[in-house]
Amino acid sequence: MKKNDIGILTWHYYYNFGSALQTYASESVISRIGNCEIINYRNPELYSISPLSEFAHYIISVTVGKIINRFYYPYMEFQRKHFNQTKLLKSKSEVVEYTKKYRTIVCGSDQIWAPSVLNDIYLLDGVDSHKVNKVSYAASFGINSIPDDLKGVYKKALSDYSHISVREEKGKELLSNIFNINSTVVLDPTLLLDSKTYEKLIKPCKIKKGYVFCYFLSENDSYYDRLKQYEEDKVLVGYAASKGKFDVTLNNIGPGEFLWLIKNADTIITDSYHGMIFSLIFHKDFYVYERFSSKDVNNQNSRIETLMALLSLYDRIVPFDAMSIQTASDINYRNVDIILEENRKKSLLFLREAIK
Repeated sequence: MKKNDIGILTWHYYYNFGSALQTYASESVISRIGNCEIINYRNPELYSISPLSEFAHYIISVTVGKIINRFYYPYMEFQRKHFNQTKLLKSKSEVVEYTKKYRTIVCGSDQIWAPSVLNDIYLLDGVDSHKVNKVSYAASFGINSIPDDLKGVYKKALSDYSHISVREEKGKELLSNIFNINSTVVLDPTLLLDSKTYEKLIKPCKIKKGYVFCYFLSENDSYYDRLKQYEEDKVLVGYAASKGKFDVTLNNIGPGEFLWLIKNADTIITDSYHGMIFSLIFHKDFYVYERFSSKDVNNQNSRIETLMALLSLYDRIVPFDAMSIQTASDINYRNVDIILEENRKKSLLFLREAIK
């Protein structure tokens, strides 16, 4: 590899549609700036690596991957097909040593800086900033406060970044108020690509059109109760993690099928940040549930609030304690696209200036 190559450090392996697609978007956009690859490190807080699982992954991916992945491991198939990854790095010391190959490392997007699962390698702790340009793109703390016992960890690691950008206004406030660090709020990387790009990734589902796609990450009993206005005239299609008596419940699907379900739904009801984003990208009618009470110390609503405020679509948020979905006025997607395009240019400019 050449010294001017770029490494991307993010949650690329997490079996979540948003994580997979933000990784795809990050690599797609950054590859236009320079040669890049995904640093294949996996946070042990979220992914357990054992010799047996590593061997199974090797057998599945290399020996019979094209057949088995397609039908049983859709995420693995998506990663194999679309991600340019390094070899598997198992420890912080391996990552630090490997980063010497790069001129720039980009951390993000996703909640890689979340205190609840913090691994300081995602802060690039131990990486020499004199030899490697440290950048964050749309990194997220996820919550609205930093525990006192971790403030020193963040301060030490983030003080030598050349450029820092975050995904939420709350993240910008935390960096400024606690650490006296200036940062830029940018768009999630998924919003840097257009619908035509994502259409190339789509895999059809055998679902008849005229349905409401219910994509929930939390098992909340109240979610289904709010959907009763759709029961009579629409087929309710739910994802496996969703809780409720849906007409169709889907299990083993990957990012390609997820995109198909968003694109072809009449309405999307979700508590997912990326469920909301892809509804916007495909110009869909949607409502997004608040997953957390405003009083919850682990409240992660800020990412939804930041984007909906930017687009003046606050009426598309269903409050945490709401008993039903209040129908909102039609979305003016012409205005939405204008705002997103302006912010897309700013976000891309940040990346180009940050990556040396």
